[in-house]
Amino acid sequence: MKTHRWFIFSVCSLLFVMSMLYRASIVIIAPEISHDLNLSPQDLGLLGAIFFYVFGLAQLPLGFFLDQMRPKRIMFFLNMTAVMGALIFAVAQGRGTGLLGRSLLGLGMSANIVGSLTLYVAWFKPSEFASVAGLTFGIGALGGLLATSPLHILVAVLGWRMVFVVLALITFILTVAFYYIVQDDPGQGTHARFVPGSQNRLSVLETCRTLLTDFSYVCISVMAGLRYGVYAAVQSLWAGPFLILYLGVPVVLAAHLLLLLNIGFILGGPLSGLLNDRIFRRPKRIMLAGLFFMVLCLAGLAIEDGPDRIILLAGFLFLFGLFGGFGHIAFAHIKTLIKPELSGRAFAITNFFSMMGGGIFIHGMGGFIGRGTAGSLYAAKNYPLAFWLCAGTLIIAAGVYAFTRDNSIADA
Repeated sequence: MKTHRWFIFSVCSLLFVMSMLYRASIVIIAPEISHDLNLSPQDLGLLGAIFFYVFGLAQLPLGFFLDQMRPKRIMFFLNMTAVMGALIFAVAQGRGTGLLGRSLLGLGMSANIVGSLTLYVAWFKPSEFASVAGLTFGIGALGGLLATSPLHILVAVLGWRMVFVVLALITFILTVAFYYIVQDDPGQGTHARFVPGSQNRLSVLETCRTLLTDFSYVCISVMAGLRYGVYAAVQSLWAGPFLILYLGVPVVLAAHLLLLLNIGFILGGPLSGLLNDRIFRRPKRIMLAGLFFMVLCLAGLAIEDGPDRIILLAGFLFLFGLFGGFGHIAFAHIKTLIKPELSGRAFAITNFFSMMGGGIFIHGMGGFIGRGTAGSLYAAKNYPLAFWLCAGTLIIAAGVYAFTRDNSIADA
């Protein structure tokens, strides 16, 4: 069983790689997609955001189904939906078809992280949870990394449409592997099992009442929505146009800079998990530190006005990714507050806040950046102002989060 849980971890992590790849897949090819589909900045913002809107809305029923019906069948069905979405996006001829494809991708990828976390509650000890979750987030961040220089190279060879056909095939293969490898429950004699008790039979309204009357849980979820909204807006879409169109960085160099951002994210997940489980053992402290350094990085980006200081720019992007990778600590914090049998619903509702934050910020920044530019992505003064607003948002998020209970992780 100890060996099998790492097979489950591996295939879940690879599916999360696909989720992160799809959500960031238009960051480096945004100008090309805008041209081919005839999109304004507002349309491009909506195209990037629709993935997050659908993904977020799916979380509300998803958590309930994960706890009631078990993750395996739900994750299998949804990932097959993502295969269809990738194929539709590959043949999109305009705004409508593009939005449909991205919507199905958002729905299809919606269970890959909360479903994995729900499986980990059953398969791993409480004292291992943050580290395992951090590893999954770190591995998943390879998807964001692949959406930079590697995707740029592949698009140059195959074209962006054929690339999405290839991604659909990879998703299909991983989904079939998931079906044959994953078990929902490790069985008797283990530390954690899915126990069908009275708590598992709570209705949707009763579940929401239980969770949303917990002040600390609500504060964590609000913080997660604001924090991830800012991170997603930068990493998944607007960092690309900022570098290429505003600062005038060559496309290849911009892809390498975005690669650094995603390498930072990859390292941030395991680093924060290690700090939480082995050193500080207080999720709140780790999360507040991550928010503080993200604010500093955004301030640094906001004052950049040209491509001359590449090393400094690379440092800001790398550190923004590194501390952006601390986000999974919010789930570790939640785990110290709620019962295991409510974990799927608790994670899903928090993920709803996160993904809706991502959609709102990506979409909203499109409107803000396109303001007064006659529909152009070249938006002189609007990029720095957008980064300052994002930094202010993270300060508010830290203020909200400061009111949460600061429980220590379990030693079991």
